[in-house]
Amino acid sequence: MHPVRTTVVGVAAGLAIALPILTTYGALTGAADPVARVVVSAPAVPGAPTTSASPAPAVVVATGPVVRNDYGPVQVEVTLTGDRITAVRAVALPTGGTSGEISRYAEPRLAQQALDRQGSGIDTVSGATYTSAGYRSSLQAALDAARAPATTAGGGA
Repeated sequence: MHPVRTTVVGVAAGLAIALPILTTYGALTGAADPVARVVVSAPAVPGAPTTSASPAPAVVVATGPVVRNDYGPVQVEVTLTGDRITAVRAVALPTGGTSGEISRYAEPRLAQQALDRQGSGIDTVSGATYTSAGYRSSLQAALDAARAPATTAGGGA
């Protein structure tokens, strides 16, 4: 397998393990709907020539809090590469019956707006008012977490 693909698969597998653990930690400690932030630096490709060009931008994946409404939970994950939103996905949306149908209709439209507008200033999808509001709120919290300065662990007073 190509070294870059191996690294990307390894990073994806690490995120698949880390994000549920971070979310579970908040639930076990009583924290209210934690916001998870994972920074993934672009690894160097073995054997690739080095250049004086600036390093590849960091990739940051952040998950917003669960926003609850009358129809179900809404939670959004955002991926930033440098300062650009490169991916947005719903982690949780209302399911079942009409709510599920509305979620399946609204989610790709909300995600595309977030990518197009590079932020949470997205329009409400007709018929999905509560889902749209929750999506905006969770997305904004995820963006705030992703853009927050990195902190170092172990620094205490």
